[in-house]
Amino acid sequence: MRDLSAFLIPRSLDEPERILFFTYLELGMLLFPIIVGVNIGHTNKGVLGGIIALILYKKLNPTNKGYSVTHLIYWYFPSWFFKLSSLPPSFIRIFL
Repeated sequence: MRDLSAFLIPRSLDEPERILFFTYLELGMLLFPIIVGVNIGHTNKGVLGGIIALILYKKLNPTNKGYSVTHLIYWYFPSWFFKLSSLPPSFIRIFL
């Protein structure tokens, strides 16, 4: 009989894969500003920006009360910023 304690068994099928404590998207939200800050010579600002981006993402996560980053980008950013081919542009508010 094999010892299965070395394998991680997810609690549900919908549980995302994780690296340490973060999902891939959360890790990207944290690391991207840090990498940009290091490249332009402002490491402290990059770390601060990464932490702020991660906190904002966790607050606006789709599992929290129906608000999500995707919805905010769709409604408040220009249509060329985030293209969704199945949806009309966000500036068209009234349909006949």
